[in-house]
Parts: sequence; structure tokens; C-alpha cells
Amino acid sequence: ENARKHHCFADAFGMTPFHVLLSSATRRVDLLGVLLENCPSHILGWKDRFGKRATDYLLGFCWTEDTRSLMKLALTVWTTDRLQVWGHEAWREESLRRLDELLNEQNQSQRERLLGNIGAAMERYERFEATSLLELWLWKMMMKSTLHHVDSEVSDRSGYRIQCGASFIIPVVLIWLNKVAQE
Repeated sequence: ENARKHHCFADAFGMTPFHVLLSSATRRVDLLGVLLENCPSHILGWKDRFGKRATDYLLGFCWTEDTRSLMKLALTVWTTDRLQVWGHEAWREESLRRLDELLNEQNQSQRERLLGNIGAAMERYERFEATSLLELWLWKMMMKSTLHHVDSEVSDRSGYRIQCGASFIIPVVLIWLNKVAQE
């Protein structure tokens, strides 16, 4: 999958169009807007071969109003907009708080730490969302498979949830998701 995703949106160094723009000498908000309209925003979270997300490159430049505007737009789309779609208001509010803290920080090493915290939080949120969707799917498949021959022991929705196998499958999937997240 990594090869496929990099083939479509990343070069041999794993750099996406967002990496290229945000690491270039001329970084423009309007160009970032064009990329956000034409590329999936989740690739803002991809790391290149050097382990950096596109937004990490912004930290190497002077912390100007333009740099803050680019960071704010990129992180808003990558984090808070996605969290709003998922319907997790508490996560979205926490993300906005972290973003404000980052944008107002003057110390570069503190900004690096804060940006790392934002990235780590998004990875946790994505894994949580993925496992929740997997559990719902397993539950639905269990209910669907037993629709015509209802077992007296599993005649309620909670019984289907318990017997859907999620407690065995999800830990294995989490191991795989953690390995993918570390790549």
C-alpha cells in the first residue's frame, strides 16, 4: 500500500506536493489552497523518507505571519476539518487548542514539540477511528449472518456485539496499524 500511495502522490523521496511547496523558498498560501482543492488532504499527514511531514518543513523558516498562515491552513484542513467530519467535537476542540498554542509559540524547539504532539494525536485518532469502524463492521456482519436463524443466546444487539469476534480481530489489526504508523 505504501508503494501505491507514494506512486500516486509522492516522489522517490516520499515527498508529496505539500512537502515540495512547504519546503520551497517561495511558499504561498494561494498555492497551498490550490493543492488542498486538488489533492486529498490526508496526505498532509504522510511522512517522507526523512520522517518529516510537509508541515515540519515550515518550522525551518523564520516564524513570520506568512509562515503562520500556511501552518494554520495546512493543520486546520489536516486535523480539525477531518475531526469535524468524523463527528468528534472534543477531539476537534483539543486540536484547535493545540493549533493555537503552536501558532502563538515563538520558540522554535517548542513549536517542533507542539507540532510533533499534533501529529501523534492525529495518528492516535486515526487508529481509534479505524478500529471503531472495524468493530462496527464486524458487528454488522455478525447480525447479518444470523438474521435468518436467530440463536436464543444471541437474540439482542449486545449479544451480537460480544460474539462478533472483535475482541480477537481488533488487537491483531492494531498491531498492523501500529507497524504502518511507524513506517
